[in-house]
Amino acid sequence: MHFKVWDVDDPFDQNNPNMPNVALIDGDTSGPDNRGTAGGLTASSAQTDANGEARVTFTVSMQPGDNFRAGASVGQTALDGTTQAQADANNPPDHVVFTDMLTVWRKLRVETDSMVRPTFAENTVSGQWNEPRFEGGQLWIDISDQPMYDDLENGYIRIQAAGFPDLISVIIDHGSSVGDDPIHTNIAEATWGARPSSGTFVASDDDLGDEALFTAGVVGSIIGVGIPPDAYLALPDTSQLQQVYQPAYILPVVEPQHTSEGAYPFYKNFTPGTQTNWDPGRLVLRGLPVSTGNFWTVYVFSAFQPEPSKDCDSEPMGTKGVTTHTDGSTSAFWWWGNSYTGMAAIFSETLRDGYSDAQVPRTVAHEIAHTLGAPHLGALAVPGDGGLMDETEQGPEFLAETLKTLREYVRP
Repeated sequence: MHFKVWDVDDPFDQNNPNMPNVALIDGDTSGPDNRGTAGGLTASSAQTDANGEARVTFTVSMQPGDNFRAGASVGQTALDGTTQAQADANNPPDHVVFTDMLTVWRKLRVETDSMVRPTFAENTVSGQWNEPRFEGGQLWIDISDQPMYDDLENGYIRIQAAGFPDLISVIIDHGSSVGDDPIHTNIAEATWGARPSSGTFVASDDDLGDEALFTAGVVGSIIGVGIPPDAYLALPDTSQLQQVYQPAYILPVVEPQHTSEGAYPFYKNFTPGTQTNWDPGRLVLRGLPVSTGNFWTVYVFSAFQPEPSKDCDSEPMGTKGVTTHTDGSTSAFWWWGNSYTGMAAIFSETLRDGYSDAQVPRTVAHEIAHTLGAPHLGALAVPGDGGLMDETEQGPEFLAETLKTLREYVRP
């Protein structure tokens, strides 16, 4: 019995009715998709056994979505006369039998982790206040200049001074300035009364997860993103990974035995461009299975928030959402995630400020795709135009251009 294998055309080229947005992955409707070099057949022919069966082994390529079809015939001439087009169309000539199409899948092992949750002291600013004044019937005060940009938007403040009890307020707005920063509280003029003109304050960003602890003044308590608070940030939401990567023939598998919590230390403002901020992740990776061309793995962890100018604290809360990732005054991107070689960081606090329910798992899938070589698509002027890899508004699925990139990727 004689055997031959063809690298057959991608089925998406037939405009798969189940995936109408996926077409022409390889840009060729008539030839092999050529996604990788297969190992080939161990032999081109074999003798049948007592059951009339003959077997040889075919080693596939390592590229996800690569497609093959094998043919068998009692005569080598019939196989030699079989064309690529016949193999693509599953239309064997006389005296040749085709197998079903064989498609290569790649497993992507996903290791997850979470940053240690901030303590109260790590997520507060304290100092002096002065200049109480009332605008629109509510209290404004000046606080000593903050060390970080837009740290307190929509947070909480405890206003203190000698001779009267603490006042607890929600910060409505504030302005960052050289010198003292003005804070707009929701304390009414009638509540203030004849109060001192200066004192101390303790203020927390809107990252606060348990207002009751702050109201009670429990300094050092574990608080932060999410309710109920615990020692760690929530693990990355990997619930949609298999669904969105399926068209690329990549199978993400979350490895529970390698999931950890708190292996990554707390950084309030994780600056993605600073390589040293990724060092704890690299240390974790040293203890995990290492990616090679034959073994793909990615380490995904929940960080707190990016650098202060890239979080969502400076946006009015009502404008935050999946369609508003940018600061209209500067055209600067809000960062919901970032990637580095073999790693992806998901910013829990920034997502909490401005996410839609769909945005969190999409961000995880988006950042993992960056580690597999997929770039941003789309433009700021047309949000959502780039599908799941859009730079400003992620859609629900990868576009064909991204699927092609993922399926042609060689190694992390």
